[in-house]
Amino acid sequence: MNSVTGLWIDKNILSDKGLNFCEKIVYAIIFSLSKENGYCYCTNDYISNIISVSTGRVGKCIGTLENKKYIEITKEKNTRILTPKKHF
Repeated sequence: MNSVTGLWIDKNILSDKGLNFCEKIVYAIIFSLSKENGYCYCTNDYISNIISVSTGRVGKCIGTLENKKYIEITKEKNTRILTPKKHF
């Protein structure tokens, strides 16, 4: 898995009033980690350590992003695969 060295957030994501700030940042992390392969395997704990929020909060953000179709979650064995969907 790639590591996050910085984030870029598209204007359309930033201006989306349907997402809170934490959800926007979590989306940007998933998007950044997915650049090489189009998906990533990051855990809630990994994201939590980057943005200093609880793993539960990260889980809620990921759930919201999935419900709003910003990401797709699939499972392969015991691994969660996160695939960002472009909204810009």
